[in-house]
Amino acid sequence: MYLTRSVRCEGEEQTVVFESFLTVVPIPDDNGNIYDVTAIPKASTFTPDDGEVTYTVVKHWRDNGATGLRPESIQVDIIKDGVHHSTEILNKENNWSYSWTCPDDGATWQAVERGVHGKYTVTSLSNADTIVITNTLDYDDPTAPPMGTTTVIWPYILLLCFSGGIFLLISIRLMRTR
Repeated sequence: MYLTRSVRCEGEEQTVVFESFLTVVPIPDDNGNIYDVTAIPKASTFTPDDGEVTYTVVKHWRDNGATGLRPESIQVDIIKDGVHHSTEILNKENNWSYSWTCPDDGATWQAVERGVHGKYTVTSLSNADTIVITNTLDYDDPTAPPMGTTTVIWPYILLLCFSGGIFLLISIRLMRTR
């Protein structure tokens, strides 16, 4: 597989940004034939202006309030168009968020958490000018709070159906004897 990184083409009036994507490397089949690979990357068009935009990265915890399992702080790498821009620290004091203002030039911004705590799984979602990094507690961890029930109910349903059938047969037999 090949990783094609984000490419930015700037024109006089518009800027076109092609997103990063993975391409499968063609390999010969059993007959030695090699298939053609066609890649159509996602592209967005942007018309630059002289304005500024404020971006925000927010840390969200999905751990049923298990604050004792959270680290004191996390480091987040801010990435602009695939290049490291800065490293910021998110913690309780800054409400697990960081904002920055930059020229509205159509750049693609990402945020990546460094050194993820072992009991959490991290996901990141970008929506316009907000990046949300979510840490979800791994509930396979024996110290994690229990979630839901693990009781199997189908044997109980079968038992209820069977006993209902027996009561129905007894009722029919009693009605016939009268």
